[in-house]
Amino acid sequence: RQSQRLKTLFSRVLDLTVMNESTLQKKEYFLLDLLDEILLDYRLTLSDANIEIEFLKEAENYEVSLDRFWFTTMIYNILENGIKYNDSKIKKIQVTVSNKNKNVGIHISDNGIGMTSENMKDIFAKFYRNNTSISKDVSGLGLGLFYTKQCVNAHGWHIEVQSKEGAGSEFIIFIPILKQ
Repeated sequence: RQSQRLKTLFSRVLDLTVMNESTLQKKEYFLLDLLDEILLDYRLTLSDANIEIEFLKEAENYEVSLDRFWFTTMIYNILENGIKYNDSKIKKIQVTVSNKNKNVGIHISDNGIGMTSENMKDIFAKFYRNNTSISKDVSGLGLGLFYTKQCVNAHGWHIEVQSKEGAGSEFIIFIPILKQ
């Protein structure tokens, strides 16, 4: 098991070092349809009945250009953090798609432990792990949000984070709409 874990770690680190716009295999997708599929697949992997994932569609089903593998992994990373860093009895994740100017925004919010403004400065750094009491019990390498930021950058998108300690976090990914 440890050997497989190290192999996976090396593979992910190597993938991160070469991820850029030229290595992406972009195709056009209807965003709401793709997110429906990703969230359905993610729900199937959950074994905890105390997790609720809600999907709100407040925008049209716009077409966007993306690398499906990297995009899916990025969304999974944010969802997993919203669950791992959450000590609520019922862990709630809300995914909302909204329209803003010529972009579509994917808002992923949770009712987790949240972050201080001090911790938020480093969350996209490689191998960064928040050192709160709940973090000590959470497995991980500190690569998930680093990977997410690399994916956003490679696609030429923008990401914002809002968080309040004790009240949860919200990640917002802005993606250009191909046709309106």
